[in-house]
Amino acid sequence: MKVIKMEEVHLTEPLSLAIGFFDGLHLGHMSLINEVLKYKGETKTAVMSFDVHPLCVLKGEKRQSIITLEEKKELLEEMGIDYLLVIHFTKEVAALSPQVFIDEYLNKLPLKRLVCGYDFHFGNHNSGSIEDLKKQSFELIVKNAVMYNETEKVSSTLIKKLMDQGMIEEVNTLLDRPYKVKGTVIHGKQRGRLIGFPTLNIDYGMKYLPKRGVYGTIVEINHQYYIGMANIGMNPTFNDINRLSLEVNVFDFDEDVYGKEVEVTFCLYKREETVFNGLEGLKTQLTEDRKYLSQVMKKYLSQVMKKYLTLYKNNVK
Repeated sequence: MKVIKMEEVHLTEPLSLAIGFFDGLHLGHMSLINEVLKYKGETKTAVMSFDVHPLCVLKGEKRQSIITLEEKKELLEEMGIDYLLVIHFTKEVAALSPQVFIDEYLNKLPLKRLVCGYDFHFGNHNSGSIEDLKKQSFELIVKNAVMYNETEKVSSTLIKKLMDQGMIEEVNTLLDRPYKVKGTVIHGKQRGRLIGFPTLNIDYGMKYLPKRGVYGTIVEINHQYYIGMANIGMNPTFNDINRLSLEVNVFDFDEDVYGKEVEVTFCLYKREETVFNGLEGLKTQLTEDRKYLSQVMKKYLSQVMKKYLTLYKNNVK
C-alpha cells in the first residue's frame, strides 16, 4: 500500500474510495472498506482520512486514540487497500465550503465511486452532507450503520465506553481484532522485581487505555510472543505517580529490554485496581492473578481467540 499526502497526489487509474476519519477501524468502518474492496481489480482501492482528529485542531483537545495512524496504515495494507490518501487537517481545511472540499479532495482524483457512511459530514461546520455528494459525477455508495443493539450503533464512542467498563472481550469483537497498545519500555519504580513480579513499564503515548485493573495479555518482544498480565492504574497502594501507568508482568521472561518497543494485546479482564496493605498483600494477590491467568489465557487462546491466532506468526510462549 502506498501512503500519499493529498497535496502530492497524482493518480491516473480509476479509483474506488472510502472516506472518513476511521478513528477505530471497527466493524462500522470495516463495512465501508470491505465495500471498496469489492471493486479491487476493476479499479484501484483507496481510503481517504485525516492525519489528526479534527477536534485536536478545532478545539485543541488532546485525544487519546483507539488506533494510531501507523496502526491504521498497517491494517489497511493487510486488507489489501492500494492507497491511503492523507489530508493534513488544519483550521483552513475545516473552513472549506462543502463544494470546495469536494473539488479540492475528490474531484481532483480519477474517482469512479465513493463509499461513505450514512451520517458522513464535511466542510465548514460539517455543513456538507450526502446530498452534496449525490450531485457529483462519481458513483456514490452510502452504507448504513452497523448496529451494536437495537438502539446503539458500533462507534468509537461506544468502544471507549466499553473499555471504560473493562469489557475488553466485547471491544475485541467490535474491532474484529484484539486491542493492542505498542510502546517503548521505560524505567519505573521497580517494586515488582522486589517481590518476584518484574514488570515492563510501557510508554503508551496517546493510546486509549481500558479501565484500571489487571488484564490477561499477549506481549510481543523481539518478534516473540509471551503470555503476561498487565496492570493499568495509579499504584494506589503507594500513591506516588500522577499519570496512569501500563505495567506488564511477562510470564517466563526476564531480559533487559529497556528502550525497546513492545506490543501488548489485551485479551481479558481479571479484576479492578485494588489498594493493598503493603507489599505482602500485593504479592499474595499477584500470585493468585498469575496462577489464574496462566491457566485461563491458554484456554482462551485455544478457544475464544481462534480467529485471531493467524495474527501471531510465532508460537505464544
